[in-house]
Amino acid sequence: MRNIFLLEIRRSSLLLWIALLSLAVIAALFRRVDLWADVWPRASAEVAMVAGYLEWPVVAALGAWSAQRVHRSATDAQFTAARPAWQVAAVQFAALWCLALVPLALALLVGIAVAWGSPGFVWPAYPLSAVAAITVAAGLGFAAGLRWRSRLTALAVAVVFLVLMGLREFSEIFSFVPLSGPPHLTVAAAALATRCLMALLVVVLAVSLRGGGRARAIRATAAVAVPLSLLAVWAAGPLQIERAQPSHAACARPDSDPAPEVCVWPENRSHLAVATEAVGRLVEASMGTVPIPRRVVDVGLACGNGGSCLTFTATGDRGRVVGEMAFWLVPLADCEDPATTERFRANVMLETWLESRALHVAKSAGLGPQEIRDQDRAEVDGVLAQPAQSQRQWARRQARTAWSCDER
Repeated sequence: MRNIFLLEIRRSSLLLWIALLSLAVIAALFRRVDLWADVWPRASAEVAMVAGYLEWPVVAALGAWSAQRVHRSATDAQFTAARPAWQVAAVQFAALWCLALVPLALALLVGIAVAWGSPGFVWPAYPLSAVAAITVAAGLGFAAGLRWRSRLTALAVAVVFLVLMGLREFSEIFSFVPLSGPPHLTVAAAALATRCLMALLVVVLAVSLRGGGRARAIRATAAVAVPLSLLAVWAAGPLQIERAQPSHAACARPDSDPAPEVCVWPENRSHLAVATEAVGRLVEASMGTVPIPRRVVDVGLACGNGGSCLTFTATGDRGRVVGEMAFWLVPLADCEDPATTERFRANVMLETWLESRALHVAKSAGLGPQEIRDQDRAEVDGVLAQPAQSQRQWARRQARTAWSCDER
């Protein structure tokens, strides 16, 4: 059997497609490298997402095309004469499966090389979810190829999996790999287990499509078990769930007065310096006009001691972190009536002014909320050119307007 398996690999017509697919996966992996390069859970999830979703329709189509070889030639008859048909199909599928995992394996090696040196290591649940997704695609494609002779089968299978990829936006049942891996989320064990079970049952169904006797009984059982496994996937819930709080978060304080404590997940430790600097800049820029919480935490971390805190998403982009923090530091007033025009204007101008001062820019172009009007941006730019005392007085007036529930 080993010799037959190696022969399947060597003579496979899929080698060129797998090589091209590997190049496409690695190229796509670097498209957002700045978002995952130094955070292991993000790197692990990016590898799984890129490889899983790029391979899904392609591997399904290649599986159908590979299985249809039994309809195109009599080559397999030589092996079938000596061994049961299901064993020949199993060897053929094993070769397909191993080749399909090559792009994922290469992407994982690239991800490890890029993220090496960051706190932690690969989160194995993410690449395992991609293995399950690729196995399902290969198995269903292989089964379709054995079942139907049409040359359009491979194309039809690819289209079906493209549709399934789109449906993941509407239901977790169609999501086999996560779209991102922030440190505050982790893969749910039950959700991953049900997807792996479904992948195994799909393989059993595909391989048992050839042969009679015992294979026929296995085929009938698997045909019932696969839809039931889909129900189990639905019952298991979302693929990702909130992660338990860490025993020790990475924390620091900026050189400012007041100096809030800034904490991030241990995996985001490389972004702590950027977050701490951003908080220090905002404290200095606000000049006491905007309340600063005593604690600033990465999304998913608890505020601690039942107090209020500012939550942000830790990244290595200082401008992005400052902008997000400024947005949360200048909220709309919690009033019963909708925000009035004057209240909203004051809010967006104050946020834009705070972000601009924190980034040490003279003009606010490209900063602040998208809703800010041109005349309001011009007013902010004029204020930025004034002395600090004048800016503080202007900011206090905007704060009173933005956070007052009085009718205006």
